[in-house]
Amino acid sequence: MKTLIITLCFTMSIWSFNSFSQTGDELFKTTCARCHTIGKGQLVGPDLKGTMGKYSEKWLIKWIRSSQTLINDGDAKAKELYEKFNEIQMPDNDLLDEQIKSIIAYVKEQGGEVSAATATVSENKTTP
Repeated sequence: MKTLIITLCFTMSIWSFNSFSQTGDELFKTTCARCHTIGKGQLVGPDLKGTMGKYSEKWLIKWIRSSQTLINDGDAKAKELYEKFNEIQMPDNDLLDEQIKSIIAYVKEQGGEVSAATATVSENKTTP
């Protein structure tokens, strides 16, 4: 029994280390790509091309970690996104802030930054 517990703890610590050491693109591919693309159209969730500059990093971290928490807390932008995408719940993610920031950086690098045309339209709206 002790061997089993030690093996499980060791395996989980390796998984945690590997998860933490993954780059933004690896984390995106393992965590986000099942539902999102960057410039290749909508899947289950929205295409992320041009979206990263619409929201603050602090808001994005909260959204990526648990969109339902933001929705349940009454965040207007979160509710709007949830309703826009047919109330399909994005799964919670047990990621560290640094991991989420690396995903955000990767999405920005791949075209997830707001374009000049989108930025002009977004200036008239309140950014969370």
